[in-house]
Amino acid sequence: MSPALLPLLVGMPLAVAGLITVLTPSMRIRSALTMVPSGVGLMVATLLLWQTRGGGVVAHNVALWDDGIAIPFVVDTFSALMIWTSSLLVLVCSAFAAATHEDQRPFFPALVLILYAGVTGALMTGDLFNLFVFIEVTLLPSYGLLAMMGTFGRLRAGRIFVSVNLLTSVTFLAGVALVYGVAGTVHVGELAGAAAE
Repeated sequence: MSPALLPLLVGMPLAVAGLITVLTPSMRIRSALTMVPSGVGLMVATLLLWQTRGGGVVAHNVALWDDGIAIPFVVDTFSALMIWTSSLLVLVCSAFAAATHEDQRPFFPALVLILYAGVTGALMTGDLFNLFVFIEVTLLPSYGLLAMMGTFGRLRAGRIFVSVNLLTSVTFLAGVALVYGVAGTVHVGELAGAAAE
């Protein structure tokens, strides 16, 4: 598989989320389209598992920008396995939501796909700051899903969920800033090399 296809694992769920929100009124088509990115992600992750089985790494800088500017995507065997597992879970959960008609709630399919894109990006990124960004991309739709699916008691518990996540996000961002201030980079590969010296 070409490394240039790695950004599609994040871009395709986001594109489909926009498509089904704006252009697709039919619930059956929305349900089917919701499962497409995770199905494709499952196949791509299987190829990545095969490609990295001997300890290899698949890497790509988005839009071929220079290091430090581009979003670096790096996949090894473990991250490929995690992408495969995440894709399988999203596919099964989307099928269950379609079978129980939970996916007919407004924006439910789009929020699930945005969450999936965030998880996939977090598993592939080779940069601590972009890891922070993808974690935030994952958290925002989770707040929407919590509010959409929750009862009043769940919403009260959701305030704790949001508060803890905001605190940990600020702490993580401060940690990334400290790492950058000390090491001059937040690229994981360069940090690993600096630690080995």
